[in-house]
Amino acid sequence: MIKVRTFINDCLNSNSYAIINLKEKKAVLVDLGDSKEILSYFSKSKISPTHIILTHEHYDHICGIKNFIKNYKNVKVICSKKCSKNIKYSKKNLSWKWNLDYKYEDPVIEIEKFKNLKINNLNFSFYPYEGHSEGGMLIVVSNFIFTGDQFTSHEEDVSKYSKTSIKSIIKSFKFLKSDFNEENFIFPGHGMKLRLKNLNLDYLL
Repeated sequence: MIKVRTFINDCLNSNSYAIINLKEKKAVLVDLGDSKEILSYFSKSKISPTHIILTHEHYDHICGIKNFIKNYKNVKVICSKKCSKNIKYSKKNLSWKWNLDYKYEDPVIEIEKFKNLKINNLNFSFYPYEGHSEGGMLIVVSNFIFTGDQFTSHEEDVSKYSKTSIKSIIKSFKFLKSDFNEENFIFPGHGMKLRLKNLNLDYLL
């Protein structure tokens, strides 16, 4: 059985998620914009984190990685190939906007094109997509789709925080609408989860 737990980070109220295989008692994290609450959660639970998967390279989604890995040294980081390059530079990961020079330079598992991986006995699919950022990636497991800031719920508009390619976002939007069940859940980088059937691009217009 899969459980998804949401953590709302202090930095821009970005979302981090823990995808938990309750049978295996293991978890995969999606983005890590803060580590304090997440570290507290794992210290009190019997769940072991194994991986961090990044939806994209922006600071509010990656700034907790270093501190988390100090405590869980065997956790592996997975991201798109472009993301793996951009997290090394403050101009690309946008940490300079906070007057910071944040870099993550440790080895990561790179996803260059569509790929399926089994992690913690769960089947993950990865779809690198530019749009909100150069290193964006859609992550699918079961009937859950993690989009990062490629899409958000209607209450949030984070497009102003980066240079957005509307054309690429529309392309990935059409892909989701045509290839996945409309009842699947979207877990965005900001805001509340929603059904795919309720996802629209009004917030970008």
